[in-house]
Amino acid sequence: MRVNFSTVVTLLTSATPAVHAHYFFDVLVIDGVESKPIEYVRENTRAIKYMPTKFINTFDNLTPLSTDFRCNLGAGSGSATDVAKVAPGTPLAFKLAVGATMQHPGPAFVYMSKAPGDVKEYAGDGDWFKIHQEGICNDGPVTTTAWCTWDKDRISFQIPAGTPAGQYLVRVEHVGLHGAHAGEAEFFYACGQIEVTGNGAGVPGPTVKFPGAYQPKDAPWNFGVYGTDRDFPFPEPAVWTGGDSGSGSNATQPTPATTAPISSKSPVTSATSVTEASFSSQTPVSSQTPIVGGNNAGKPSKCSAKKHRKRAHVH
Repeated sequence: MRVNFSTVVTLLTSATPAVHAHYFFDVLVIDGVESKPIEYVRENTRAIKYMPTKFINTFDNLTPLSTDFRCNLGAGSGSATDVAKVAPGTPLAFKLAVGATMQHPGPAFVYMSKAPGDVKEYAGDGDWFKIHQEGICNDGPVTTTAWCTWDKDRISFQIPAGTPAGQYLVRVEHVGLHGAHAGEAEFFYACGQIEVTGNGAGVPGPTVKFPGAYQPKDAPWNFGVYGTDRDFPFPEPAVWTGGDSGSGSNATQPTPATTAPISSKSPVTSATSVTEASFSSQTPVSSQTPIVGGNNAGKPSKCSAKKHRKRAHVH
């Protein structure tokens, strides 16, 4: 029986937890209860789902300047994806698939964009506002454990109080910076579909557009984890924590900006404090493969698509 390469990769990624350094989000956790995979999260159609998006040396020509950077390749609509009803303040999280954990050094972000109608038909071409970000949390190595996200299997957050009722796309993102010194930051992202309940009257903002919010020369995507700098420059916009537009935790920006990053001393910025204790999860599965920029990385190296296609044969 002949088995093609894509079938082998699919079987391996579904049957073997965290045997590679790449990952993708497919579960929405609502008040500690995990959804089914891709129940509320739009599924991407990439040949290898866990491959990251990069500005250069791309896997399938998808870059942060592409329209599909909003929700990932093939996820411009969500007719097959359900919509979760969520009240502001409810503990939420996006969880990684197949038992993976985030073992690339880098920040996390959560954005929202209100659909003009049915979110299942919304392409995400409207305005996006940021509701959560995580950076460096401690004095550990900047190549690994210093980051709030290190070795976690999820990104936890809450919808801000005051968020107007309606249907939204919620975009989760983790950025691996192990190759950022060479212009090869790796973006892992997905979109969930939710309906916010209540009678919130806040004005979310400031806002950005995807694509357009991220540019190749922006400081965050060129941050060197192998040096001595520990002050990660968060990208704009500021996090909206509820209330009127611009009432975020960082410097207020009246209009979207894409090139001047915001440097913040706060490692985690969100509507309210979210702790991992809010969720029940299994012990993270450690990777069996050397992680670029990880504990066993002695020097900077790149995580090219060619290398991962080759490694997929032995996973």
